[in-house]
Amino acid sequence: MFPSPSLPPPPPPPPPRPPQWKYDVFVSFRGKDLRRNFMSHLFSALKQASIRCFRDNAREDIGEEIKSKLFKSIWHARFSLIVFSKNCADSKWCMNELVEILECKKRYENHGHLVVPIFLHVKPEDISKLTSGSEFAQGFERLCGKERDDGQLQKWRDALTETKHLSGVDLRNDAG
Repeated sequence: MFPSPSLPPPPPPPPPRPPQWKYDVFVSFRGKDLRRNFMSHLFSALKQASIRCFRDNAREDIGEEIKSKLFKSIWHARFSLIVFSKNCADSKWCMNELVEILECKKRYENHGHLVVPIFLHVKPEDISKLTSGSEFAQGFERLCGKERDDGQLQKWRDALTETKHLSGVDLRNDAG
């Protein structure tokens, strides 16, 4: 019997296609914390600068169709701003958006996709380390108490830890 010839390894998968940017910016934030103050000023400034920004005005009653719309918008925005506030950690939607934004970053960072965290009245280390006793960590613990999917919990923890590798803006002492 003759030995079978070795087949060459399959070629690597093609690199991801450059995305078609529909928006300049996607902003992830906790609506009940920030919609009427900090976010209204931020969106106004972005509009004045002619920056195309995805803006979701119905975040309190999100359904599956809106989830799909949100996630699609993340993938079609060249920049993602993640506004970390005291209460965003107890929001399943904020945590899921964070995971999706970081997945998009991994895939498209070579095509210019950038992620910038904004720390509004929270310490950056409270986010990445879930500093015990911080309001942010307490909110995350409340969310963990409601979530039964261990895989999802780990995705959220990993995403929060990953934020320590991102350069961001610390607005702890600024108006908001």
